[in-house]
Amino acid sequence: MFRTLLAAALASPLLAVLAAPVVGEVQNLSKRTPGRATYYQVGLGACGQWNNPGDFIVALNAAQFEIGGGYPSPQCFRGINIHYNGKTAHAVVMDECPYGACNYGDLDLSEGLFTFFEPTSAGVFY
Repeated sequence: MFRTLLAAALASPLLAVLAAPVVGEVQNLSKRTPGRATYYQVGLGACGQWNNPGDFIVALNAAQFEIGGGYPSPQCFRGINIHYNGKTAHAVVMDECPYGACNYGDLDLSEGLFTFFEPTSAGVFY
């Protein structure tokens, strides 16, 4: 599983997802969510916008994407920082994982974002 930043000294690969708004003042990071990262073919996302494979975007698992309800989800367009294996990338929530494809804490990454961390041949990282 993913390991939080608090365990960084003990962990080798590390992925922590830190939620923060895309616009406005940077806020204190209040959430670190462990999970699994996979990649998917982007297109028209659940937030109602078209995306390209090179965009640094994520599809959030259904349980977290649907918090707050409505369309588009209140999670749409939120920025997150992803830390894994000594690398950090900023991404934007633009989609929702298909039901059953992602568990709580999991993310589906655009191909470009995934390959920032690992080759697509890895298929998944924790």
